[in-house]
Order: sequence, then C-alpha cells, then structure tokens
Amino acid sequence: MRKVRHILGLLCCFCWLSGPVYADTSSVHLRQFDRASLDSYKERAEFQYSEQPVSLSWWQRIKQWISYKIAELMSREGSQTLLKNMLIVAGIVALLYMVMRLLGMDAASIFSRKPKTTDLGLTERTENIHEIDFAAELEKAVQSGNYRLAVRLLYLDCLKKLSDSGLIHWQPAKTNATYVRELGDAPVQAEFKQLTRQFEYIWYGDFGVNHQQFMQLHAAFQRFDKELT
Repeated sequence: MRKVRHILGLLCCFCWLSGPVYADTSSVHLRQFDRASLDSYKERAEFQYSEQPVSLSWWQRIKQWISYKIAELMSREGSQTLLKNMLIVAGIVALLYMVMRLLGMDAASIFSRKPKTTDLGLTERTENIHEIDFAAELEKAVQSGNYRLAVRLLYLDCLKKLSDSGLIHWQPAKTNATYVRELGDAPVQAEFKQLTRQFEYIWYGDFGVNHQQFMQLHAAFQRFDKELT
C-alpha cells in the first residue's frame, strides 16, 4: 500500500510539471537609486569597510610566527605521532621532577653543568659535612677575613648537628627548604628557618659580610646549638 501511494505521488508531480506554461505579462516598474542617499551613506564611518594595516608589536609578531609554525608542523604527515611522543617525554620529565621533589632532592644542582666550588676545595655536591673539621676550617676562614665562607661553615655545622640528633636525614642533593620541612613541629624549626634565610641571603645572594655582621650571626648559631643540647 505504501508503494502504491509513492507511485501515485510521483505521477501527480509529473502531471503538474508537464502542464502548460504561460508567459508572465505583468508590467515591470523600474526603480532608480537615490544617488544623494548613496553618497551620504558612503560618507558615514560605519559603512567604511576598507581594511586598515595593523601595527603589531615584536611580541605579537613572535606569537604569530610560533602559531604559524605549529600549524605548519601539525599539517605534515606523522605530526600526530610526533606530538604524542613529545607529550610522553614531557610526562616522563614531569614525573621524574615530582619524584625528586618528594625525595627532597635539588634538581637544579643535579643537572647544572658547573657546581659552585667552595674555598674548602670541594664542590657543593661532593662535600660531606661528616668529614669536615668545622672548628679548624672556621678558624682559618675568620683569620683570612672570608666571612661568607665562615657563615657557610656555621650553617653546615648546624646541619651536621641536626643530622646527628636524628631531626633531619642529610643528603648532598637535598635543598635547605627540605630540611626545614623535615623538622616539622620541632621546637627549633622556626629558628632554623630564620638561620637558613640569612645563610641563603649571604651565600647564594653573594652578599659581603663584615666582621660585626659575622659575629652577630655567630652568636645566633651558638644560641641554636644550645637549644639542640
């Protein structure tokens, strides 16, 4: 029944289309545009569609160039595989970084090419606080007027005493911030954090220390030592 209706519908359409065609004899009235109105519209700012050159800053030009290069790279054959491999590598690097941070290791000091060398003849990576004669080295640093090194020796001696007391687990690649976190709620945590800030300001900030400033810091480290005993 459905096929019959479909056939009848096609026949009706064919009959309608094959009917007679009559010419359109209705009159046509031509209309003219108002030239004055067109000229007035041309003068209005909202109808000005000419493209104006845009002046780009150097940063915008760089971003535009990078976007173009990325689009060109992604259009090449095999680009999706390349992008997938890059994401995998980036994920592995991020995972390794997170693991090192959780272990309290300093990634920058491990991968940097030129570790900072101290006046003890050792690099910051290889020096072992349990093998340094702090009393003798501190005396030599003070006598030579090398107060920055003397402050570093005070701080390393402080780390050794914290390690000997079991409050921290010393490792050469750990950061000072890691030791501060390891102390947790220990009574000496706040003072050690302050000493750490002063040491980093002097040592890593490469700021000079005079005799008076060193003596003040020396007294602060001595007070810290008394709190550990």
